[in-house]
Amino acid sequence: MEAAECYHCGLPVPRNSGYGLEILGEYRTVCCPGCQAVAGAIVNGGYQSFYDKRTTLSQNPAADATQDLDLYDNPEILARFIREPDAHTSEATLTVSGINCGACLWLIESSLSREPGITSVLVNYTTRRALIQWHTHATSLKAVLRAFHRIGFDANPYEFRAPAVALQRDKDRQLRRIGISGVLGMQIMMIAVALYFGSSAGMAENYERFFEWISMLLVLPVVFYCAQPFFEGAWHGLKYWQATIDIPVSLGISIAFLASSFATVTGRGDTYFEAISMFVFLLLATRYFELTARERGLDAVAHIRNRMSGTANRVGEGDVMTKVPLARLDVGDIIVVGVGDSVPVDGVVVEGQTRVDESIVSGESVPIVKEPGSEVIGGSVNLNAPFRIRVSRGYGDSTISVIARLAERAQSAKPAVVKLVDRISAGFVVGLVVISALVAAYCWMYAPERLVSTVIAVLVIACPCALSLATPAALSASVGALTRRGIILLNTDALERLAGIKRVVFDKTGTLTRGSLDLVDIQTSDDMSRKEALSIANALEVANTGHPVATALANQIEDSEYAAAQGLQYTAGGGVSGVVSGTRYRLGSYRFARPDGKIAAQDDRGVRSDEEHSGLVIYLADESAIKARLLFLDELRAGARELVGDLKRRGVAVTVLSGDRPEVVTSIANTLGVEDHHAEMTPQDKLDKLDDYQSEGDLVMAVGDGVNDAPLLSSAAVGVAMGTGADLARVIGDVVLVNSRLMDVGMLLDQARQTRMIILQNFAWAIGYNILALPLGVLGLVPPWIAVIGMSLSSLIVVLNALRLARPGRNQSASGPQGASYPRTMTGSRIA
Repeated sequence: MEAAECYHCGLPVPRNSGYGLEILGEYRTVCCPGCQAVAGAIVNGGYQSFYDKRTTLSQNPAADATQDLDLYDNPEILARFIREPDAHTSEATLTVSGINCGACLWLIESSLSREPGITSVLVNYTTRRALIQWHTHATSLKAVLRAFHRIGFDANPYEFRAPAVALQRDKDRQLRRIGISGVLGMQIMMIAVALYFGSSAGMAENYERFFEWISMLLVLPVVFYCAQPFFEGAWHGLKYWQATIDIPVSLGISIAFLASSFATVTGRGDTYFEAISMFVFLLLATRYFELTARERGLDAVAHIRNRMSGTANRVGEGDVMTKVPLARLDVGDIIVVGVGDSVPVDGVVVEGQTRVDESIVSGESVPIVKEPGSEVIGGSVNLNAPFRIRVSRGYGDSTISVIARLAERAQSAKPAVVKLVDRISAGFVVGLVVISALVAAYCWMYAPERLVSTVIAVLVIACPCALSLATPAALSASVGALTRRGIILLNTDALERLAGIKRVVFDKTGTLTRGSLDLVDIQTSDDMSRKEALSIANALEVANTGHPVATALANQIEDSEYAAAQGLQYTAGGGVSGVVSGTRYRLGSYRFARPDGKIAAQDDRGVRSDEEHSGLVIYLADESAIKARLLFLDELRAGARELVGDLKRRGVAVTVLSGDRPEVVTSIANTLGVEDHHAEMTPQDKLDKLDDYQSEGDLVMAVGDGVNDAPLLSSAAVGVAMGTGADLARVIGDVVLVNSRLMDVGMLLDQARQTRMIILQNFAWAIGYNILALPLGVLGLVPPWIAVIGMSLSSLIVVLNALRLARPGRNQSASGPQGASYPRTMTGSRIA
């Protein structure tokens, strides 16, 4: 059967390539990620007519790197791939092909960092993605892509489906190589067994030569096809003077094959064909498990990205619906969301009623009712009926886009410990090659019969594969598990610091509490009903849209209870007055509302001098007397009390720093069981207190609002931000709790400590194995086939141990237990 042609460039499409996209209403197959990225940019930029009007096929990006790069001069296409953190900086995430080991990362980062205009290069070995930042006016995305091609790597703007497809393609290739090396290796092993027993039983020499020739022919595909990735990686490292793990691997395979082939042709010496096939098979199997670990790390971001649709049904003039790319949506556009569809961007319902699944952000699977006026989150799924929304945030600013971007940034970062391990591994490779050369020289002079077997054993048994995998595999699995939980690491170095936290400092408002007021109690005079008091208070506050008191009152008012107020007058530090149904009322602090009308020099926030409340109390009065007293409370977040108890059991000190009144802070601290609490603190006071703790030797984690508490979060050893919606894009800190679940703080500490333990275990195993194995190989006590098994098992143990981190701790509930609660039912008591 003739191979299909790539719709973009016309080259043959490899079987089971998996690359393709919808163009001009039909699914079109393409040959590679480069063609898919370029074609996707054309389609999403609204230029599909290019394919109708073209007279020749486009060039394949890998075949002619400069031809299609001109597309990236188009501003509309660039808008899909480029982000601008500030007015002078641009950044893009790229998918990079051709990365074989940590040395490739070093080559990319060091080469591109010298390119004019490029300010930051972060390449992630696990995801094969690069995060590049550059001066907007000094260079361009096209120049960055050309720089990649110049050093031998294919780079394309990141499409969120491409890594999963590319990863599956890598796994298919790896499985093919594993299968071939395994099948041929079994035949070679059977022949080796026959030769072993035949030599002791007096097998005829011509049969021995025959079996050796058969083994050499069988091993050819193993060396020249199955082991191809190792040779490519070694050549890449040698070309750029970088020590890679593939160098000793390739040397071991090459020496064994050449020596065995020489022995087969000349009839002198030993053969190692069975060791070659076993080595290639086991090393490929180990790398396949590594690919599986990478896939676990990608799953978390893929889960988020898969909730993002590529188009939306926009309602235009005459109620005509048009399918448009998300990049073309503007704030204020009306779009229709069908049943079963994902909500493409954040918005407000303007028509229809339904239930949606917001588990992508909230973590809760219980459907939530949405009706006109309700906010909906991009990425949530419509479960019941079609509805219309007004776009409130564009594609790039929607909650789901920001979460995905933060998660990808975390996976692209390279922690300091990984950089250290890369340097150690590179040094170890150089040392291993030098030691192998010295061993070869010694054997050449004193024991030539052992030269080949000893050098092969040294190169293979001490190859630092396990050492290079020890940290990246563990971090990738851990970051992926946290992301699935809704915990985004903006700085992966924070995992190491989290494991040693001794004190947690909490802000109060919006962190330990929900940050919104509830009307929990109302007392009225004998001549005014609760319903009437609520109606009048709401009328006075209704114009104060967005104020917590106005919101809390509106939540208690039914449509039939609305009243209108005229002549509204606001007094700073006091309250509001106005005329309702012909009577002038005052609503605010006691000193403002009381009949004499006098306002104290300093407002007491509604708390009478002879009473103390842990919440906000406001009073409603007419010209003659107090008519009602309303109590508002900021309710504790679910799980707050349980989290404090859990931290104390761990031996972690807990502190509350708040700018609120002492009586409010004391009440909440007592409810939570926190002895160390401080009130009426300015942002500078909080920083000073944090410095005091850290100067005493405490490693402090600060938990607060990701925007308002930026100074505190940025100064702590680890800053944990509770941020949602548009605020996510402005969050300052090392970790973001997307779901705002307090109990995730405990789970984060558990995961960090378990990650540190797994990394230490991997280090201990990898280093201990190499320390023990290298002397045995140098002394010639380990035959090549045992060296092969030892090295492969060492790497496999490290990867499997790291995969234990792929799921976060199960001891935390999905939503966290309920914290302290306050009465929510209005009382109808009277004011005496």
